[in-house]
Amino acid sequence: MDKTEQERMQAVFDQNPKIGRYQLAHLAGTTENIARGFLGKQRSMPMDTGLTREELRLIRSSMRGASQIEHKAYTWSGERIKFAHITDTHFGHKLSRLDWWQKVCDLIAKEGCQLVFHTGDITEGMNKRDGHVYELEAIGATNQVQLAVDRLSLLPCPCYGINGNHDLWGYKTIGHDVAQAIADKMPGRFFNLGVQEADFQINNIIIKLWHGEDGASYATSYRTQKFVEGLSGGEKPHILLVGHDHKEIAHTVRNVRVFGGGTLCGQTRWMRDKKLSAHCGFRIIEVWTNDLGIERIREEWIPFYV
Repeated sequence: MDKTEQERMQAVFDQNPKIGRYQLAHLAGTTENIARGFLGKQRSMPMDTGLTREELRLIRSSMRGASQIEHKAYTWSGERIKFAHITDTHFGHKLSRLDWWQKVCDLIAKEGCQLVFHTGDITEGMNKRDGHVYELEAIGATNQVQLAVDRLSLLPCPCYGINGNHDLWGYKTIGHDVAQAIADKMPGRFFNLGVQEADFQINNIIIKLWHGEDGASYATSYRTQKFVEGLSGGEKPHILLVGHDHKEIAHTVRNVRVFGGGTLCGQTRWMRDKKLSAHCGFRIIEVWTNDLGIERIREEWIPFYV
C-alpha cells in the first residue's frame, strides 16, 4: 500500500468512520483486503485520547510490555535449592508434545524439584508466515493460554516464567499479556516475572532469566557469551537461564554459570527451512549456597529424541 492510497483511505474514513470495507475500497480505489486491514487498525485505536492517529499507531506498535527488568527477591530456607529449567514449550503448536510434557512433570516430581523456571515462549502465538495456522493445535491467544494452563497445572511445584517473543504476539496484536493471563488463572502456581528478562534472587544468589529476540549463531556458545560480556559488573547474575534459540548448552562466562534450556517443541517447519536444529529436552539444576554465593552446582540435561 503506497502513501497516496493510504491518504485516500484516510480521507474517506475521516468523512465516515462507520464506513464498511466494500464502500471504502470502492471510494478509495483499493482492494477489499487492504481496506479491511486499514479499518481494523483504525477501529482498534481509541479516538478520545487527544493524540493523533500517528501517535496512537506508534504507541500501538510499541506495546511489548514493561521495558524494565523485573527483580524478585525470595528468602529460601536451607542452603540447597533444586529446580527445573524449561523453555520454549510453544504450547499451541502441534509439535509441542503432550507425552514429552507428562514425562517432564513426572521427572520434576520424582527428582524433588522445589520450583520451575520457564524462560519464555510459553505459547506458540500466531504469526504471519504462510501456512503457520496449519501447524497449530490451538488457535488464538485465549485458546493457547488455556492450553498452557492445562499443561502447567500438571507441574508438581510452582513455576516462575517470562514472556518470550512468541508470547509477545499477544502484545503486538491485541495488547494481551500471555504470561500474566496464565498467572491470573493459576494463582500461587504460576508467577509472571515480566517480559524477555527478569532477575530472581534466592538467598544471596541471583538467577537471571533471559529470552531475547536475536537469532541463533553458528557457534552455539556465541550468543550467551556475548550477552554476559555485555553486562556491567554489578549486573552480573550468578546463574543465567536462557531461552529462544532452542539450544542446549552449559558453560561459564565471566564467572556466570550459563544454561541454555533447549526446547520442548520439535523442530518446526520454519526452523527446518532455516537449517536450525532443535535441542529437545530440559534441565534439572541443584545449587548449594554459602555466604559468598554458590558453593556447589550440579546439573543434568534430560534429552528427548524424536
